[in-house]
Amino acid sequence: MATYVRPDITTLSKRDLRRLREGIAKMQSYAFTDNRGFLYWSGRHGFPTYDCPHHTPDFLTWHRAYILAFERALQDAMDDATFGLPYWDWTRGGELPEAFADATYRVSGEDQPNPLYSTRILVGSEDRWTSRGSNPPTHPWLVHAMDRATAAQQESSFEGSPFGAGFQAVVESGHDAIHGWVSGDMGSVAFSAYDPLFWFHHCNVDRLWAVWQDAHVDATYSARVRNAPLTGFTSIGADMIDFRALGYEYVVARSETEVTETFGSLQAGQCFTTRIPVPSHFDGSSLLLRHVRPPGQTLEVRVFLDDEYADAQTPIEDNPKLASRRVLFGHASCTGSDPVHCDWRRPRDPKDPRGPHHRLPFDASFPIPTETLRRARGSRKSVHVTVVLVDENGDLVPADKLAFERVDLLTR
Repeated sequence: MATYVRPDITTLSKRDLRRLREGIAKMQSYAFTDNRGFLYWSGRHGFPTYDCPHHTPDFLTWHRAYILAFERALQDAMDDATFGLPYWDWTRGGELPEAFADATYRVSGEDQPNPLYSTRILVGSEDRWTSRGSNPPTHPWLVHAMDRATAAQQESSFEGSPFGAGFQAVVESGHDAIHGWVSGDMGSVAFSAYDPLFWFHHCNVDRLWAVWQDAHVDATYSARVRNAPLTGFTSIGADMIDFRALGYEYVVARSETEVTETFGSLQAGQCFTTRIPVPSHFDGSSLLLRHVRPPGQTLEVRVFLDDEYADAQTPIEDNPKLASRRVLFGHASCTGSDPVHCDWRRPRDPKDPRGPHHRLPFDASFPIPTETLRRARGSRKSVHVTVVLVDENGDLVPADKLAFERVDLLTR
């Protein structure tokens, strides 16, 4: 299963924030009974079905399944299976992120309703817009939530013991406090999920669990957690424990570089190099080439850091500036009775038994050792990233032989 990332919402590019808003708006346009829609999934949490568990062994596992289902509906609305639901990191305190704060946002010089601000509730006798309270960032409930998030990471067990609360109970206390701090509909189990902020809050709760899991890889989960059926889903708790097996990963920061149309648009025939910002603190990183067009020939992609003059002759053995390597399988020429069967823009017939088109753009990920990136960054705030293409003989492949839209440096 391909892995996509869930980023901090404050790191989204303007383009991706606009796409997120458009996707949420599309979901909000569906009827309550439509399982592609915002109202349908919001109604699963509280009114009218009340499927959600709180202060029970399946609190985190059920909400992980819930967020994943909503995320997949969002990806369907956006027609992008690689778009991860962003999280709102309330552990940093302060005001609500700008994306949620205003009732409108500007598009091409015109004000549009902000679908991340409010939702029209059209279920049963309810016909109104969601609303929030106005508690200040110094409110004790927000302070409590931040404290509980920190304390939860210090817990050594998931469920605790007679002598300790355990991660789940401590982090849920922080979760509860955030609902109370935001207040308004967020302060009510019945209607909290109708506030768009809910989904990004719970994505952060899931992230906190994922961070704890990475720090406690030997953690055990009791039978009552693993075997608990998740109400409204076909899964049980055990299915939700390994988040990476579900297809997603969290990142703390994402630095982007637009490449316009093709890889060779900047320096055709040479190697691509650019400078990308890097945060001061991180525990893992990877480089992501976004929306890569499958190459016509098989080639190797080499990623160098802090070496803007790297080329095909640059040594790769014992070179501390070589950050990552990956071979991309080439499509080469087409052979078949259908002269346009390799046109990836051509939609497949719904009855076509074949899987996804083999030439659809994809994201190519290149894991970068943490120490390699730290060394390249040094005391600066950015690094030079150079990407070199070579063929099976080690000869340079012109940069315009690989097309993609953007370079992302992901850190966590």
